[in-house]
Amino acid sequence: MRNILLVATLFIPFLGCTQDTLMEQQLDDVQVRLKLEKEIAFSDSKHFILDFHIGKRGIFLLLKQRNNYFAYLLDNDFKVEDRLQLDFKPKELFSDCFGILHILGRDSIYQLENRSKELFIYETNPIDLYDLFLKGCIANNSTHLIFKRLDNFNKTTVYYGIDKTNNERTDLYLIEDPLRIRNIHDTYDSLIIKDPGETAIMEEVKGYDLDQTTYYDLIHEYRQAKYFFDDFSVAPEHHPIIVKKDTTYIFDNLNDLIVVMNDTGYIYRRLPLKSNNSIEIELDKKQDRLYSVSQEKGVQVYGLLSSDNFEVIRKTKITKHAYPRKAIVYNGYAYYLYKEFMEDNFNKLFRQRI
Repeated sequence: MRNILLVATLFIPFLGCTQDTLMEQQLDDVQVRLKLEKEIAFSDSKHFILDFHIGKRGIFLLLKQRNNYFAYLLDNDFKVEDRLQLDFKPKELFSDCFGILHILGRDSIYQLENRSKELFIYETNPIDLYDLFLKGCIANNSTHLIFKRLDNFNKTTVYYGIDKTNNERTDLYLIEDPLRIRNIHDTYDSLIIKDPGETAIMEEVKGYDLDQTTYYDLIHEYRQAKYFFDDFSVAPEHHPIIVKKDTTYIFDNLNDLIVVMNDTGYIYRRLPLKSNNSIEIELDKKQDRLYSVSQEKGVQVYGLLSSDNFEVIRKTKITKHAYPRKAIVYNGYAYYLYKEFMEDNFNKLFRQRI
């Protein structure tokens, strides 16, 4: 039975609204939100938004104006509280497994702090701290730091924990398919055989006429195969892991399973993962809710998951903004960057209720 409800949305004076109706449609047991109010949470016509972060520590933006770079701190009304000009070229914001926010640079990582509504760089460390430790540390509970490692050309995913008291390692969960591993190694071996070698490639670079030789065909075939291998075959497979109140949830997209374990890594529950496609999982840390994130016909869809069996009980579509750049779920909203027109820069931060 289908019930369609049209509801007028609230006007929020400090945000720019781009859509003003809410339509909900009940399809079987899933509530589908077809149209929701989109809001421009923040815009700055003079700056390019490189990145943003929203969480318990506050609202942060990373911006660029020509060759000048800034970090912004926003209040709850998305008004600028403080700004910090950076003396280095930033790449992105990174929140580590301890919840500490950093700015990644080319060869250093900078810890960004907010004290009494003022931004400052608390500490600078070599980028090795990120590459060798923080990048792999993906979660944290009361007893363990949880790490993720990829092997076999990203076809094997290993989750393991490091005990905080004695630094002992415990393997938590392994995701792999032996057949897929064998196939990827066979593909790589065939690439090695096809490699025409440096001599042939250098001759082509120097302008040597290879059109009438077998070298040209070999080089072209090899480069096409290597491009496909590097960009598609070894693309990392995503299996989200979420820690809530010392309970760890692993969403195993390969085996269509949800694995639930306690703080020591003991698996006490397994549930079917009901999805036809590989899904992302977002945790709303403010409301303590889980959402699945999927693509349906080019539209990004957020599914609110039930707390008992993790089935989708409500869907919200991000309409008209297909494939938004980065998204964070916080306090019942999906925040994201998007260029509305081709000539636009990324100078608007949008949000939509989900």
